Amino acid sequence: MLMSSSTLAAQAHGLDMDSPTVPTSALDLHNVSEHTLFGGGKHAYTVPLTSGSILVATVDQRGIDVVVRVFAPDNRKLAEIDSPNGTHGPEPVMQRATVTGTYRIEVEALAKSAPPGRYAIAVKGIFTEQQYSAYLLDESKAADARRSAVIGWLKEHAIRLSTVSPDSSVADLAPLARVLDGVDIVALGEASHGSRELFQLKHRLIEFLVTKMDFRVLALELDYVACQHINDYVLGVSSDSAFILKPWDTEEVVAMLAWLRAYNASASADAKVRVVGVDGQDRISGTDVLLSYLNRVAPDRAPAAAVLFSDKTHPAKLDEERGAMLQRQYVDLYAFMELNGARLIQNSSQTEYDAMREIARVLVQPGAIEAKDPDPMAFLARRDEYMADNVRRLVNALPPATRIILWAHNYHIMTQRL
Repeated sequence: MLMSSSTLAAQAHGLDMDSPTVPTSALDLHNVSEHTLFGGGKHAYTVPLTSGSILVATVDQRGIDVVVRVFAPDNRKLAEIDSPNGTHGPEPVMQRATVTGTYRIEVEALAKSAPPGRYAIAVKGIFTEQQYSAYLLDESKAADARRSAVIGWLKEHAIRLSTVSPDSSVADLAPLARVLDGVDIVALGEASHGSRELFQLKHRLIEFLVTKMDFRVLALELDYVACQHINDYVLGVSSDSAFILKPWDTEEVVAMLAWLRAYNASASADAKVRVVGVDGQDRISGTDVLLSYLNRVAPDRAPAAAVLFSDKTHPAKLDEERGAMLQRQYVDLYAFMELNGARLIQNSSQTEYDAMREIARVLVQPGAIEAKDPDPMAFLARRDEYMADNVRRLVNALPPATRIILWAHNYHIMTQRL
């Protein structure tokens, strides 16, 4: 690849040689302007500044994650802003002008594959040093007022808990009955997958939801087949407590499952709590039982499945060509289960067939989730989509109004990125 000496010099000084080709418009200094941006798209704005002045602006993300860059009149990049707030929230811009001239602000979609979203850009002011100091003081006072309002609301509405320990009464959780009246799915989040106090509190909440509010399903951010072993344990079908619990292999989670097992031991059939997995990243756990089923009821299909299942490589570690080939084979296997349902049911039972078809369906998901993509956020988006679909299928398969507890990381259950 050949580069001109001017291009090399520009790169050495931090200049952006491509940005000038982006159409620009004058930044509105008095009004908020809202725009639609597509994945891979970029908008540019110009603003005249005098030496010593300070520009304060905000790019408010309203459905698309953007990165904001500020360039000097000579095209040098001065700043790059990308706050960890995802597709919603502000990207603050503060730039001191060292020379008089026309500065440029670029707003670019962080991911090339991002769906279209909106953002708003607004200038809060162009200040002298003295004016900027006054502005910061006013902003600090406003922030204090907002903080005081939040604290006041919390004091008025917060439910005080006596302890996080599950070895205690749940009487202090009684006010939640009013809050959750008519709610069929309660999501219990967590900031990490290993915090003792969070897990203890969630144990208490599960005890309350099960014993006081008739919740009957615990859906975990774990893979479908792995959770079948856990479900057998809590229902008393198996005494094997060697669970596949990663990343929740902690004393607190094991204690919670032991409590569910003890509860189920004396509960009536319609009051027992079952455990299901709604994640789809494991391509190994279900293959042995599915292959055994195929050997018995569809021996003509079993040899090809055995070859397919023999590759235990995680989809993320496969090269693109082999990953795509194996993915097609998993899709074909699921299609076989769907299209040959009548024959398979005749050779087994409706219940067994439904369970095996579900395993085949879930085995498609790891390869789809781990599909090669230059966008690092696409993996999380696909995983969330599959988990949401698994929850939807769970709801549709249960009797109407069955109440579900969903245990997952905050990232997967939040309704808005923070």
